[in-house]
Amino acid sequence: MNWPDIANWLLDKGFSIIPLARCVDAGNCKRPLIQWEEYQRHPPSIEEVRKWVREFKDRLGGFAIVCGKPSGNLLVLGFEHEDAYKWFIENAPEPVKQLLENSMKVLTGVRSDGKRGVHVYVRLPPGYSIRNTDIVLPVQINAEDPHKKEPLNKVEVRFAGRYVVGPGYRHYSGVDYCVLIGPEDTPSELRCRGFMGRQDYALWYVTEEEAKQLIDYINSLNARSATMAAPAGAKSISRLGDRVISDAQIQDVIDLFRKYGAYKPGFRNLIHFYLQGELLKQGFDVDSIRLLSTKLAEAFNDEEARERVRLLDYQVKWLLE
Repeated sequence: MNWPDIANWLLDKGFSIIPLARCVDAGNCKRPLIQWEEYQRHPPSIEEVRKWVREFKDRLGGFAIVCGKPSGNLLVLGFEHEDAYKWFIENAPEPVKQLLENSMKVLTGVRSDGKRGVHVYVRLPPGYSIRNTDIVLPVQINAEDPHKKEPLNKVEVRFAGRYVVGPGYRHYSGVDYCVLIGPEDTPSELRCRGFMGRQDYALWYVTEEEAKQLIDYINSLNARSATMAAPAGAKSISRLGDRVISDAQIQDVIDLFRKYGAYKPGFRNLIHFYLQGELLKQGFDVDSIRLLSTKLAEAFNDEEARERVRLLDYQVKWLLE
């Protein structure tokens, strides 16, 4: 991959990008090579990107695209499987269906049945926003990700404070993220087989009415997902709390543990257990808590990072019972 040219193209399309380390395996993948809070406010300069390419040339696996305002109010819908995307489209109101069918699409990893995941890019009008969440869809998918034990019948809604892997990155399943529908000038090395070029105006911007209908549709599915996930009369996982932990706050937590040398072997499960429990009681979003636990464990090269994060699932399950 010609990373300087690819980065220049991504910046030209108005994306804020950050460098990602090469994917080693399913548990060591899609990791930023820099502290990226700054680029949640504005895109990097081309000079910064060239510096990253030089500095990380032996580790650089590609670029992530920062969602939300720095990328033109970018919303990305990440479907774990093509069939989940098809269900989402088939059940959408006609205006939303037409909008998404013509939006930019990036294909992601390969699943056990040979089908791939799908990222759909939509730019919302200024002033519009949507909450980050994962939605379980009522569709049965007879496949799995051979490398990770996660459901494939879901869509990840990514907006402010999150990033998605950009085209060109090599997924742990062995394929590159590629553009299926995108601008006519998409570099050839980023194009999927069957690539369809579109003019820029048809890809990036949606009207206020389209944005309202899309957000209403997503919120309705989220409410249905909450009903499916929780026992009768219980609070849903996605609605246990809605306070978001910023990347700056996550870094503050990491810095505190580093300053006092408190992240010690033998105490790490207790650290995560009590930290997660207190954040749940304080009304923080489950996804935010999961991200904090993940980054805290990764910051100290914790070999049992997955187990630390799994503690959160046990606590949430207990709260729902």
